[in-house]
Amino acid sequence: MAELSIGKHCNVADCNRLDFLPCPCNGCGLDYCKDHLFYDSHNCPRKDLDASANISDGPVVEYKSYTCSVKNCDRKELVSLACDACGISICVFHRHPADHACKSITVQQDKMACTAEVVKRILAATDIPAEPNSAPKSQKSKAMAAKIALMKLKQKAIGDKGIPDLDRVFFKIILPLGSITTSTPVYISRNWTVGRAVDSLAVMLGIRNDNNIATAKLLGLFDTSNGALLPHDKIISSLLETGRSQDEAAEIYNGDSLILEYIDRGLANLPSVILYAKFL
Repeated sequence: MAELSIGKHCNVADCNRLDFLPCPCNGCGLDYCKDHLFYDSHNCPRKDLDASANISDGPVVEYKSYTCSVKNCDRKELVSLACDACGISICVFHRHPADHACKSITVQQDKMACTAEVVKRILAATDIPAEPNSAPKSQKSKAMAAKIALMKLKQKAIGDKGIPDLDRVFFKIILPLGSITTSTPVYISRNWTVGRAVDSLAVMLGIRNDNNIATAKLLGLFDTSNGALLPHDKIISSLLETGRSQDEAAEIYNGDSLILEYIDRGLANLPSVILYAKFL
C-alpha cells in the first residue's frame, strides 16, 4: 500500500515524526513537529543570536501601563480605568466608588441627609404621625396583588443567573429615597438570608452598603404594608407564604414589593411608608 504524501517529517534525526501540521522554523527554514519547534529544541543556529532580538525581526513593543491611584495599591492595568465621578486612575479591584473613597459617596450622603430633612419637614407640616403607619392591606388582598404582579416581574426581573429557576423568588424593589431610579424588578434565592439578599441587591443596583460598619445606617428590606424591617438573619423562604404555617400570616409574598432603605440601627420600622406609596 502506497504511503500517503500528507504532512512532513520532523527534521530532528532522533524524532523524524510525521506531522500533518508541521511547523516551519523562521530561523533555519526546516520543518519540525510541535515538540521541536523552538530554537533550543532543535539546535537552531538562530538561538546564538542576540537574546534581546525579537523573534519576528520586528520592533520591540513597549506596552504602556496605568498605575492605580489608591494608596498602598501597586497594581497596574494595560488599559486606562478612571472613575466617572472623581476621575482618578484605578485598577479593577478598586473600581467601585466605596473601594477608592470616591468623592461621589460624600455627595450621595449629603443628598441623603437633605432628603431625610425634607421628609421630616413634610411629616411635621402635614401632621402625619410617625407611628403607626397607614393601615396595612389585608393578607388576602396583598396575596392577590402579589400574584398579579408576579407575572409581570418574571418578564423583566434581573438577578444572579446562577440561581436555579425553582429557587427564584421575584420582588419589585423600591430604592432609597433620592435615588435616580425609583424601582427595579429583581429575583433572589429563597434559600438566602435577608442579609445576603440585601448585600446582593446593593451590588446589583449600585446602592451603597455600609452594613459592616457599626456606626453607619443600616441598609435593609422593609415590608411595604407596615414598614417593618425584615430580620437579616431570617431565611427568605421562612418569610414567604409557602414557608409558614397556615395559621400564621405571611409577611411577604412571591411577587411582592419591598422597600430597600437606610434606617438608624436599633429601629425596627420606617418612620412612614406613605412617601413610597407612589412608587408601588
